[in-house]
Amino acid sequence: MYIIYTMSFIRRIKRHGRVYLAEVENKWIHGKCVQRHIRYVGRESDGQTLLSASLSEVEVDQVKRNYSGRN
Repeated sequence: MYIIYTMSFIRRIKRHGRVYLAEVENKWIHGKCVQRHIRYVGRESDGQTLLSASLSEVEVDQVKRNYSGRN
């Protein structure tokens, strides 16, 4: 059995007309990629991000740029 962990990222989840933000990570289990929910981050409203926690409680380990041109 191989488990390969990757770094976490913020995923935008569209549900019931709202956009929610969640920290997730992808990992490979038994040859399949599985996405694991780590924590709820907040939501977007009118193009602005509303965080569920104070920024002083947030810890950033690494920032990776998206070079594919997609957001």
